[in-house]
Amino acid sequence: MSRSATQAKRLRHAAPTLSPIVRAVLEARDESIAVFDADGRVLFLNARATVAHGTPNGAPNATVLRAKLLASHARAIRLEAGGAVLGEILVVPRPEPRLWVQREREAIHETLTRSGGKRGETARQLGISRTTLWRRLRQHPATNGHG
Repeated sequence: MSRSATQAKRLRHAAPTLSPIVRAVLEARDESIAVFDADGRVLFLNARATVAHGTPNGAPNATVLRAKLLASHARAIRLEAGGAVLGEILVVPRPEPRLWVQREREAIHETLTRSGGKRGETARQLGISRTTLWRRLRQHPATNGHG
């Protein structure tokens, strides 16, 4: 047996853990990330994945979790060493970042909808003047088709 195959076998049978630096790197990412061992058990969920897909007791069912992540358009990456499969990492990309003006427009239109189209109430809820609201609506009309 080659040295790399022996090393891969030892890694596969070792207690599955991730080093603190690997955990820190995965936590720092903007995506939801889950790491599974070769048997499909959950080794790690970063905070984003825990919030989005975890369970209240913190021990998600691996099969259900994997299905949720894949349904969220997760990218599956095989973890291999020396030709042996050690596990899999699933990464759910964050939605395309939006500009401030896009977020502002969405907030205005959502608040306007919730207030039943009442502009005075919308302005009050947003903490802006009616004149500012009127200007923003003129700049970004809902019917301009440009989202």
